[in-house]
Amino acid sequence: MNGTNTDISLILDSMETLPLEKAMAIDLMERFDEKFVGSAQHLPGILKGIQNQFLVQSTGSKRFSEYKTLYWDTTNLDFFKDHSRGKSKRAKIRKRLYTETNTSFLEIKRSVSGKTFKTRVRTEFNESFSENDQSFLTLNGFDCATLTPVLYIEYQRIILWDKAMEGRMTIDLVFTPYRHEKTDIFDNIFIFEIKGSRAYINKTIRSIDYPIDRNRTSFTKYGIGLIHNREMDTKNAKGLFSIYKKLLKLNQPFDE
Repeated sequence: MNGTNTDISLILDSMETLPLEKAMAIDLMERFDEKFVGSAQHLPGILKGIQNQFLVQSTGSKRFSEYKTLYWDTTNLDFFKDHSRGKSKRAKIRKRLYTETNTSFLEIKRSVSGKTFKTRVRTEFNESFSENDQSFLTLNGFDCATLTPVLYIEYQRIILWDKAMEGRMTIDLVFTPYRHEKTDIFDNIFIFEIKGSRAYINKTIRSIDYPIDRNRTSFTKYGIGLIHNREMDTKNAKGLFSIYKKLLKLNQPFDE
């Protein structure tokens, strides 16, 4: 994806920026999310078409952010199963490291009838829970004794902010799920997410001169990563398995 990555970098460098410190003051902890996936070869064209509508989040001269996330689940993988079954109320528990600032948070991400609610607390990025972590989880209704770390995911993220600050888009690249060793990298796909109100999401989809709506999906990085790293039968994976198969197809190398 080297040629594509160069094209993406050139477009991002030409865009107006929003410094990280200003972006951190904008609250989108409660929102609706819509996800899309596609082949990375189409991303430069999408970005070129919307570059005047958005600000790109920046840390100094950097336009890409590096994310490292560790997900917890129960021994029965209840969080994963809730998503794969399409349960309207579900949750994820994760630690996320933001490498640019070397800060990490323990996060609880809940989805209730399609709306996302996120709460978090500062923590150390490791495979254990501190006393403060345990208090945070207990306060939010989770039993730490039932939780175990199951999956790491790393990726590069582009963050684009609507100039009116109504919402934002994130574009994730070089998706790398693993448990102990990094063996496979999804480096020919992008994961596109629009975050904000329902009206903002629909308006943004219409503003993109590319049929991105065809690739709307219930994609979950945790769910797809778990399927990829474990032998999951179709009974447990259900709808996510077809998304995973599509992702494998999209990730096939293309001619630059």
